[in-house]
Amino acid sequence: MDRRKVFMISSILVVFGVVSFFLLNARPGLVQRVLPFTQEKDTALLDLHPLASDAAIKATHTQTVDTWEEWIEARTEAWLGVQVLHGFLKTEAEIAAKRAKIRKRAVENAERFKPYLDKPPTVGGKLPYHLLPGVESPIFLPPKKYEGPQTVEGLTEAFDAKYVELYPDASAYDEYYPRSEWIQMLLDKGMLFENRDDYNVMLNIRGWIINAESRPDWWAEGEAGVTPSDNFETYKNAYIDRQMWQQEVYKRVTTEDPTAVGVRFFDDRPDKYLITRPDTLYVNRDGAGTRYWGTGPKANLNLEQRRLLVEEGIHPEGLNVIYVDNDYNILSEKPPPFDREAHIDSFMTEKQREEAEKELETFGKIIELNEQDSSLMNQEDEHNRIDENAAAAREAAMAAREAAKTEYEKFENRMRQLEELSTMSDAEIEKKLERQFRKQFLPELPVEQLEQITPQRLERALGTLFQYGYEDGMRRIREDNATLADLLERHFGKRTQSPASVPKNPPRPVPPKPVETTDTSPDTE
Repeated sequence: MDRRKVFMISSILVVFGVVSFFLLNARPGLVQRVLPFTQEKDTALLDLHPLASDAAIKATHTQTVDTWEEWIEARTEAWLGVQVLHGFLKTEAEIAAKRAKIRKRAVENAERFKPYLDKPPTVGGKLPYHLLPGVESPIFLPPKKYEGPQTVEGLTEAFDAKYVELYPDASAYDEYYPRSEWIQMLLDKGMLFENRDDYNVMLNIRGWIINAESRPDWWAEGEAGVTPSDNFETYKNAYIDRQMWQQEVYKRVTTEDPTAVGVRFFDDRPDKYLITRPDTLYVNRDGAGTRYWGTGPKANLNLEQRRLLVEEGIHPEGLNVIYVDNDYNILSEKPPPFDREAHIDSFMTEKQREEAEKELETFGKIIELNEQDSSLMNQEDEHNRIDENAAAAREAAMAAREAAKTEYEKFENRMRQLEELSTMSDAEIEKKLERQFRKQFLPELPVEQLEQITPQRLERALGTLFQYGYEDGMRRIREDNATLADLLERHFGKRTQSPASVPKNPPRPVPPKPVETTDTSPDTE
C-alpha cells in the first residue's frame, strides 16, 4: 500500500470518527425512544407528585433527617415519587392507597434498624441490611425465593412489573423476541426460575442475541464462550444454554458459600470460573502482562499499588490476593517479583545483545589496563585507539539498550492504559474516550461553533464531497458553513481527491441498565 492510500484511509477514519461522535451525541437514547418523557409529561408527573423526577429521586439518596419519624414520612414520599415516575401510580386515588402500604413498610423498617443505628439512614438510599443478624456478607443479599408456578403467567405476574421498572430500555427487545414467547422457550429448555435475578438476567440476554445476529464473526470466533459456528441459530441456542449454565453455577456457589458475592466466567476457558468475594483480588501474571479480577473498593488498585504488587510483591493492606495461572487455576505459591531490567534485556535483538556484550568486554579491558598504568590513557598509542573503539562500542550498545527500553516503555504504557480501562465502568470509559476524542479531533472550536455542526450537516457535507469531488465539494460546503469546512479541511488537508465511502456498522441495541432504585417490588421497599 503506497503512502497516498495510507493517507486517504487515515483521513477517512478521522472523518468517520467525527461523524460517529456527533451521531452518538445527538442520537436519542433507547430509553427516550421507548419512554419519551416530554416536557409536558414531566410537568404532569410533578403535578401528581413533587418527587416524580429523576433529579428529585436522586437527591433523596443523600438526604438526611434527624428523627425516625421524619425518616418514615420522607421515605414514604420518596418511594411514592419513584412509582409515579415509572408509571405504577397514575391517579391521586392510587397514590393515597399506596401511601398507606408504603408507610406501613417504612415503619417496620424503622423498628428493624433502630437498635443498630445511631441515626436514621439516608431517605432514598439503600438500607444497611448487613447490620442485621444472620446476614454474613455486607455486599450480597440473596433475593427472595420464588415458590410460584413455573409458567409464563405465574412468572410474569411475580416479576414483570419490577423488571419493567428496573430495565425500561429492555422493552425495545420485545420487538425482536416477545417476552412471553422468550420465557416459554426458556422453560422448554429446562430453565428453573427461582428468584427475581433469574428472570432479569435471562430476559436481558436478548440484547446480546439481537446484536449477534448481524455479527457472523462472533459466531465464527465463538464469542462469549460458545462453540464456534457458521449458523446464527446454532450460535444463539448455544449462547442461551451457556447463560443458563452460568446462572445455575452462580446460584449454587452463592448458596453454598455465604461469603461469595459473584462468579467470574472466562470466554477463553468456558469450563472455568472464579468465585468473587469481598476485598479479594485474583491476579494472573504472564511475563510483562498482568490481569486483575476483584470485588470491592480495596480491589480497585491504583497504578502505584499495581507496581508494588507486580515488581515488589507487596499487597495492599486488607486485600486478599490470590494468584492464578493462564488456565485460571489457583497457584499455591506467589510468583517472584517482576524484574523490569531483565525484561527490557529480553526485548533486545540478538545483534543488540552481542554489541552490548562486546562493549562490556572491551570496557573491562580498558579498566584493567588503567589499573596497570594510570598514564596509559594519556599516551597517543595503540591503547588510545582501544579506548576510542571501546567508547564507540559502549555508546552503540547504550543506544541499542535505550532504544529497546523506549519500545518497552511504550508497550508498558499501552498495557497500563488497557489495565486502567479494564477497571472502569462503561460510563467512565465513555467519558474518558470522549475527552480524548475532543482533545484530539476538535481543538480550538468554541462551544457555539460545535453546536452549529449538527450530524445532519456533517452527513450532507460528506455527501457533497463524494458527489462533487474534494475541491468543488469543499467550496460548496464553505458557502453553506465555513466552520464545518474549516474542520473538514483541517483533517483532510488541501487535496484534489475525494475520500472513499465510509463503511457503516449495523446499529446495536444499548444493553439495559437498571434505574437507580433499591425498591424490591412495586408494593415494598
